[in-house]
Amino acid sequence: MKKILALLAIVVLAIGGCSMMKNEPTKEEMIEVLQSREAIDAIEEAMRNREKNALTNSAVIKEYIIDYNSLIWSPMGGIKLSIIVNNDSSLVLYYTLNKHNGKYKVGGSHASNELDSLLESVYGK
Repeated sequence: MKKILALLAIVVLAIGGCSMMKNEPTKEEMIEVLQSREAIDAIEEAMRNREKNALTNSAVIKEYIIDYNSLIWSPMGGIKLSIIVNNDSSLVLYYTLNKHNGKYKVGGSHASNELDSLLESVYGK
């Protein structure tokens, strides 16, 4: 009986330890991060790196909405997100927001074909 209880205790501890190691934030926690000033600044900086005048009236990228339904925790760390540009669901930026040395930065990024084509038509390659 003692062996069975000991084995059961080991199994419970192993399962609990594995779930703690996962350390995946909830969707609410990811949304909270993305609504922070530091994360917004990192996202907007990445947009300006793609288009110098982004978020101005003279730019292709005039405004954006974070698609909170698209949030995924990356197994490598960071939050994968989609950003809808100019309220047009075909114009999308895909970012991975990471925290490195205490600061948020956009790591990997790419744009939908439609947004890339629009930017190329305005600015060339």
